[in-house]
Amino acid sequence: MRRGVLAGFLVLGSVIPLAAEASYSVEATVRIYGETAHSRDSLAVVDEDKRDTWESGSAGEILARHRVISEGTLFFADHGIFYFPAPRSWSGAGTGGTGAENPARAELTHELYQAFLRTTLAPGVELTAGRQRLWEEGNPAGLFFSVTDGLHPRGALRERSPGFDGAELRFGDGSRGILSAGLAFQDAFDDTQGTDTPWRLVRAALTAERRVGKSAGKSGGKSAGEERRMGGTVVMQRDTMVRPGLYATLAGDRLRGGTELALEWYNPHRQEWQPRFLAGVSGGIREDLPGGGYLELTGEYHYNGLALNHTGTEVPFPVTSDGAGAFLRPGEHYLHMRFLLEGSSRWRSEHRLTRNLDDQSMLVEQEILFLGMAPFEAGAEIIWTSGAADSEFGAFQEDLVLRLFAGVRL
Repeated sequence: MRRGVLAGFLVLGSVIPLAAEASYSVEATVRIYGETAHSRDSLAVVDEDKRDTWESGSAGEILARHRVISEGTLFFADHGIFYFPAPRSWSGAGTGGTGAENPARAELTHELYQAFLRTTLAPGVELTAGRQRLWEEGNPAGLFFSVTDGLHPRGALRERSPGFDGAELRFGDGSRGILSAGLAFQDAFDDTQGTDTPWRLVRAALTAERRVGKSAGKSGGKSAGEERRMGGTVVMQRDTMVRPGLYATLAGDRLRGGTELALEWYNPHRQEWQPRFLAGVSGGIREDLPGGGYLELTGEYHYNGLALNHTGTEVPFPVTSDGAGAFLRPGEHYLHMRFLLEGSSRWRSEHRLTRNLDDQSMLVEQEILFLGMAPFEAGAEIIWTSGAADSEFGAFQEDLVLRLFAGVRL
């Protein structure tokens, strides 16, 4: 059922160019990867023969974004095709696509991240239907993880994740504020056995936001002045969650900061009303460099009260069905930091650190990307983890992953 609904949106979108004069554009990236990884010498690796060993593999991917615009209507599709010539344990593909249940073991898989139609019903009123994202990274206020956003799953690794399948009705042009109502149907679509009433599996989200301050540009394309955003959200699903929240951000030319507060009332595991507090505080600074480029340093503290719903002896599983506010093994306190250095759009170096302050486990991601010979690109990525076998990031089977890649942007 889920694939049929999405296919319907794709077919409908393809009719737009035939119905009226339309403009079409596409952005694509083709990459090939080589990877080597070390399996940790730990009880986290069940097979004793694979402990303290190295394993290598290769892969390829094609990522593409399509846009068709016609008379106030936008059709947008964001998808990827991944090829794995060897059965290695890759972590690049998500779980929301049309490929096999475990894409890491598939030779060829397809991931559909977004595919939606957006149309203007009236001045200041937009309807979006299909697979979509209401919030990208950095919204509503969390730089890395959002406790008020209950529609989009978040994981510790920087994987490309699919949006939700549903519809959003938005009021306002975004310059001074918005009022948004969204419905997510993916849980109802996934209930292929018909074990529950479909309407009980629909998730709803309401958002109201107010913006104050300048957003107009000045010479050089930089933003002028400061912009403040304040808003509230409510996300709910029957017998799963009720999560009201508030957020606020302050963004300027150099400094930015934000905070989020949320309260999740329902514990689906105990099936009882039990309030749990969630919070995030973030901030950052950006400095332009002589000769072009910039330096950015950001950090965020994340409190996850949902960890109190579980004990440390339980096996890993998502704390809530949306995955927000917790990762493989729920901790209460997290710290996330990022250092980003970009030089004249020809190269960039990004480093991220996520630490579970409860079990002291840590995840570090580092990437260097070279863009000096457009449209060609090349780079390297290093991912390493530390922690005991029963900790969150120490439970990863691989404690070091090195990837080299090269590609072309079309």
